[in-house]
Amino acid sequence: MKARYRVHRYDIVMRKDQARFEQFLNSLEGEVVSVIPSVSPSWTFGGMGARTFYFWVIEKTLEETTREKKLKFNPQTHINVIHEP
Repeated sequence: MKARYRVHRYDIVMRKDQARFEQFLNSLEGEVVSVIPSVSPSWTFGGMGARTFYFWVIEKTLEETTREKKLKFNPQTHINVIHEP
């Protein structure tokens, strides 16, 4: 199987989207490789601060090639053979 990567941009408001972001991460089919925040400087009442506007989420998925799909079917017994990694 070949590993494929998907890149998702996830817009977020840090104060109120924590549960929604958690739900998004749990809904992904593949393995989460990395979460990269987009952080920008901003002024706060206490002085200089930082603000996160969105995350890049890198997801690793396994995609079967056509050859691997053909190998799963055993024509002699007409039974689908499941290969576990």
